[in-house]
Amino acid sequence: MPLTVAQGLLLDKTSKQIIREVKDRLIERGHKVTGQLENSFEIVKTENGIQIFVNDYLYDLEFGKSPERARQENFTSLAQALAEWAANKGIAVRGSYLSVGQAMARAQQRKGTVIWRKNKGQSSGLFDGIIDGSLAYDLAEKVGQERLTYIASQIVQRFSSITNMNNV
Repeated sequence: MPLTVAQGLLLDKTSKQIIREVKDRLIERGHKVTGQLENSFEIVKTENGIQIFVNDYLYDLEFGKSPERARQENFTSLAQALAEWAANKGIAVRGSYLSVGQAMARAQQRKGTVIWRKNKGQSSGLFDGIIDGSLAYDLAEKVGQERLTYIASQIVQRFSSITNMNNV
């Protein structure tokens, strides 16, 4: 069943709340905000819900990157991306950013990222408490209430039209 306008607005509001909470959590964890990740969030409404898209880097912040995954990437591309990352973060380096990016790429391909080493591919807890059962139940309750309100208004409207026809 397609979403009503009110349900769409409710889902839109909820998805924006989720994105805001993820951004706040990133800052709480010491993520230096440059805007690249934060501005990559995109909400797409579908016929019966929403989808939230974000830069793949968010996955690495949640689960880290194993050495195997790092080795699957082209070394030059990985080193360049890490060099750009360090420059965007304003990290002070000795030598060039490219040489730092190459050193970081070698380390990732040998040992994985710090997040991966710490959690061995398990969740780092970045999303804990943001998208959970209570949010889902709260959203379902609000959507259900909106649906019940709509049904009740239709009953009242039809009853009123019947009553008005009998009074004619």
